[in-house]
Amino acid sequence: MKHLRLTSLFVALLAVGRGTLPAQESADVEYRTGFYGEEHNENGSWHWMQGEGLVHLRNLQRGMTLTLRAHITDKAAAAGGTLTLQLNGVTLEKFVPPQGTFQKVYAVPVAQQGMEEWVDLRLSVDHTVVPKAVNPKSNDDRVLGLRVNKLTWEPETARQPVEFAAGFFSLEKTARDSWRWMAPEGVVRLSNTRRDMRLKLSGRVPEVTLERAASLTLQLNGEVLDHFPLEKVIFSRSYDVPAARQSEGPWSELLIQIDKAVVPREVDPNSTDARALGLRLSDLTWELAAFEAPPPPPPLPPPVARRTSWLPAALAAMVVVSVVSAAGWWLNRRRRSADFEEV
Repeated sequence: MKHLRLTSLFVALLAVGRGTLPAQESADVEYRTGFYGEEHNENGSWHWMQGEGLVHLRNLQRGMTLTLRAHITDKAAAAGGTLTLQLNGVTLEKFVPPQGTFQKVYAVPVAQQGMEEWVDLRLSVDHTVVPKAVNPKSNDDRVLGLRVNKLTWEPETARQPVEFAAGFFSLEKTARDSWRWMAPEGVVRLSNTRRDMRLKLSGRVPEVTLERAASLTLQLNGEVLDHFPLEKVIFSRSYDVPAARQSEGPWSELLIQIDKAVVPREVDPNSTDARALGLRLSDLTWELAAFEAPPPPPPLPPPVARRTSWLPAALAAMVVVSVVSAAGWWLNRRRRSADFEEV
């Protein structure tokens, strides 16, 4: 055990010497090799990867959800570069990422995780770039292949109905209200239920946005859900989403776009807020569609008339005849007895 710890320390020091630093996203995700140190700005954080990188995912022996949000370099995208993901040596997917940021979600069953303490996730790209070589003004001599904005490894039961994936700032609140500011574009993940759902969202935009004739576009899984001009500061929308319109994976992706953004310090000299703000989202819910009563059951068929057997009726008639006969016999006997008494 001591030898393993010393080896891990040596690997970490060697990585620092090479300009890469294995970073830890969470207790269940560890960037091992091929990644540079974490970088961040006001919009979020990321790790640049070289041409190939290794990530360790803790084996929890339960169904897991792997989520990758990243983008390849513009040069690689223009050249049709491919990205390959392997899980324990087995190809999970090989594809050509689109230009810009993309997101992939994978459901990983227990059988695919093996029996070791960690699951090996290897990512590789076939196109890399050195910024200094393509931009004389750059001093960055690193080999860059993939920028990983987010990589999560979560138990399936830990998924929340709604997750703000990208383009949203931290939650802000007062004693009576809470909200999230969104950049010009934001991505929300909606947990797939395989049932009809209802999406509701409400928010507001700065008044200066209305003066610029802004419009809002909503896309669900790449298809336009709605597009409308913003005519008031406050807006609210509700949509019924049938199960067939949800994606096949564990999540559906809602893309929210506004074509006008505001930088507060550019319109207010007293502000120090340099964020590009699109809209303020006050509420977003993803819940089962309204209950619809099932159709009434079909009417019962009329009862089938049963044919009465002749045997009970015949027996009853025989009993009546026997009783009458017995009564007649008894009366005749009494009369004869009376006649004998008179004689």
